Amino acid sequence: MDRIELRQFLKEVLNQSGLRKILREKIPSLDKLESLDSLTSLRLTDIETGDVLILSYEGVASQKIYPFVERYLIEERVASPNNMISSETKDLREDHEYRYIKMGFSENSIQVFLKVYNPNVALL
Repeated sequence: MDRIELRQFLKEVLNQSGLRKILREKIPSLDKLESLDSLTSLRLTDIETGDVLILSYEGVASQKIYPFVERYLIEERVASPNNMISSETKDLREDHEYRYIKMGFSENSIQVFLKVYNPNVALL
């Protein structure tokens, strides 16, 4: 299996409904995150384990919430201000802009990295 095939395989494994169901049951904030109508094409792109469980997601924001994604996540009770580790706008070229948000749960032992694309330029 070459790198491209492996990457596609991992995307398929990470987005199996069984795996995501288990994560959603164990981490209520993920259930809220994955249920948001204002984030489309949301997918789990990576899982890292070790001292900290890191779950990486990416999706496309609706016009309604971009670029204020963090505020929307707080308003929808996906996270509290205390869960927000960092956020920034990345790749400021008009054709690739996205918000990169890091959130921590369970005393930061579970971290969610969320890449949310500008709806005007989404390339997913």
